[in-house]
Amino acid sequence: MSLHRGTALMMEGRYDEALSAFEAAVHGQPKAAGPLIQQALCHLALGQPGPADGLLTRALELEPGNPAPHLFAGLCRSDLGDQEAAELCLQAVKKLSPHHQAVDTVRAILNLRRGNLEKAIAYLGGHPDLSLSSPIISRLVLEVERRLLPAEIPLLRRARARILTPKEEKAPPSPGLSGLARSLGAWRAQSSGRKQVERAMRTPPGSERRSALMSRAVAKLRSARDADPSQFRADFYLAEALLYSSRPGESEEALQESREGFLISWQHEGENPYLLYYLGRVTLLLGEVEASIEYFERALSKFAKFPEAHYGLGQSWLLKGDSNRARDYFALALRSDTFIMRDRLFELISRYEADRGSLDGSMPEWEPEPELALTEVGPESEGPPGPQAPQPEPEAHPVNSGPDTESPPEPGPETLPVEKASTSEGLSEKPL
Repeated sequence: MSLHRGTALMMEGRYDEALSAFEAAVHGQPKAAGPLIQQALCHLALGQPGPADGLLTRALELEPGNPAPHLFAGLCRSDLGDQEAAELCLQAVKKLSPHHQAVDTVRAILNLRRGNLEKAIAYLGGHPDLSLSSPIISRLVLEVERRLLPAEIPLLRRARARILTPKEEKAPPSPGLSGLARSLGAWRAQSSGRKQVERAMRTPPGSERRSALMSRAVAKLRSARDADPSQFRADFYLAEALLYSSRPGESEEALQESREGFLISWQHEGENPYLLYYLGRVTLLLGEVEASIEYFERALSKFAKFPEAHYGLGQSWLLKGDSNRARDYFALALRSDTFIMRDRLFELISRYEADRGSLDGSMPEWEPEPELALTEVGPESEGPPGPQAPQPEPEAHPVNSGPDTESPPEPGPETLPVEKASTSEGLSEKPL
């Protein structure tokens, strides 16, 4: 009973409670390896490979013929930085189970950590049915993102999310015949543009075919929006196509236009989880990591099991330097949708084939802090002038992201302050 309870708690991210449950299970089954293995995996989820390794050693003493302790011991040794010892553990797994599916996935992780992308891609490319064990696949994704994100986001910027409220709009006057003809033409262009987007999304990421289809889609959707700006979701569909057509690290102007389109759509049609996710995605690609976290969390407050938003949070927290939290969010995303991971693996392979030097794994740097103004010293002041104290950064408020929990309450203005940045004409900003 304690073992099942511990597993459920660990799935919900309640690791301290899970450890207590596993400890009770170990005491209840002192000659079984299973509770020790689960307790070790809980320590791995907490980023504690040392205690996990000790538990797995005890599990191996109880069941030396079980490949699982050898496999996870390999992960522990790799997390501790000893890739050679990790490889020895994997060789032991192969002796016990020659066709064990997870071994090649873990070997891909080891080679990514060593910087040997060619070998890592060989293991990944030849085995599309990768291990979906959470501690393994979340580490694989973490290492893949360590390579891809720096190539996509060259500079990190400090900014907060812009939170909007829909503005009240009067019903438009009834259009004349010329207006109806223009609206019909805009509807046809929009329909054609959306079909181009759908076709593009069925092609491989990064392919020339996808790029060409997206360029046509942007042209069609822009002409539709310009012909009839009042058409339903005119700005949203154009912003979506601009986001998909952008080349990470190269298309800042398109990304800025995309974000403005989503913000206009928010004001016209109100917020929804997909719009908030898109705002998080485009903001992340612009390097505004803290703002992206706010948007992804707000999307999850509307739709608690939104895999793309969980994945975006994983990317954001990885860029902020919190690997454990990033790994948790990646694991949550992949429980619902493994296609996200496969798309990123294809992206890694295509980028490696195009430009191997672009994947060195160096994390992007933060933009320089603005220079602090010196305080003025009056004639009666004592001591030399000094810099003003910088304001402390607000704490991040991650979502309670357990897969079976209810959606968290919507963040209030105290957690989502408004950035008074310039917006498109007609946009008003205020906290909710």
